[in-house]
Amino acid sequence: MKYIIGIILLALIFIIGFWSGSKYASTEFPNQGVLISDGPGLEEVQQITGEYVRTHVAADFEECASLYAENAVYMAPGRPSLKGRSEIKAYLKKSFTGRGNNKILDMKEPAEEVIFFGDYATVRGTGYDNILSADSTITKSTYKWMVLAHRNPEGTWEIVWDIYNND
Repeated sequence: MKYIIGIILLALIFIIGFWSGSKYASTEFPNQGVLISDGPGLEEVQQITGEYVRTHVAADFEECASLYAENAVYMAPGRPSLKGRSEIKAYLKKSFTGRGNNKILDMKEPAEEVIFFGDYATVRGTGYDNILSADSTITKSTYKWMVLAHRNPEGTWEIVWDIYNND
């Protein structure tokens, strides 16, 4: 009798586990761990890069820093890594106020590929900016970038790791 009760309990645990797994499994992005170069997944994550560009051009360091997770790491070329939103915010403030009379005329950072892993996404792209200096010279810079983003409990994407390299 104990043997039969044990089998029934194991079967129930298995059924409950299977039901729980199927109920809470991510079905939003079925291509987990596969490179995606177009479609709704890429477009969704592209929203955070669009917000980054918008806040960067506007020199809004507060809003730009809010796109980063509290424990984010920012890795710019030739500098030590910045750890945490507060360090990133201080760097952005110094960087944006250090522009002086220089103005970003145009900036783009299109995402080229994304790999989803549940609530995380690795996003890779290229970018450029055109900067008008005080002497009316326009300088174009190009670069490559990659971020690890996390979808927080509110459903918003946050940047966890951010690294770029100038061309």
